[in-house]
Amino acid sequence: MSGLMRATLAKEAAGLASHPSVVHRMRWLAQHRPDAVAIRFLPQGTVIETELSYAALDSAARRCAASLRSAGLAGKRVVLMLPSGSDYLVAFLGCLYAGSVAVPSFPRRPNRHQDRLV
Repeated sequence: MSGLMRATLAKEAAGLASHPSVVHRMRWLAQHRPDAVAIRFLPQGTVIETELSYAALDSAARRCAASLRSAGLAGKRVVLMLPSGSDYLVAFLGCLYAGSVAVPSFPRRPNRHQDRLV
């Protein structure tokens, strides 16, 4: 690894370390590394189903946060009943961006966990 590359990585690491929350770090990454891959979802372990850059993930999380705010859910608990995947991550980050509390739950199945959910 070249000295320039090490210096660049060290500068990025210092920039990330100076941010107090996941939201701050995500926004920093979206600004400084917009085209870098943030997530790859491989449900079968080998084939990429979804790939999002930091800019795309940040944009989707911001849209989700705006929807939560417009629904009056900023600062409230939000149950996330989504299967594992990119939609779940976007919703979770959207909750953080909106200042909501994400409450993970398994997706609803007929006649299962209904009482616990209520």
